[in-house]
Amino acid sequence: MEEFFTSTVQTTFSIAVAAYLLVRMETRMSELTKAINELQAGLRKCIECDFYKTERK
Repeated sequence: MEEFFTSTVQTTFSIAVAAYLLVRMETRMSELTKAINELQAGLRKCIECDFYKTERK
């Protein structure tokens, strides 16, 4: 019985740690995705601006 309890506690702890890390990672991934999208939009504006400047010359 003691062996079953020890095994259950170890498994539950491992699952809890994995779940905690996944939740933290998901939040960071969302923030990184937002930052990448903002960077992409900024680069598009920069490229369009440079394109129009060189086209007018």
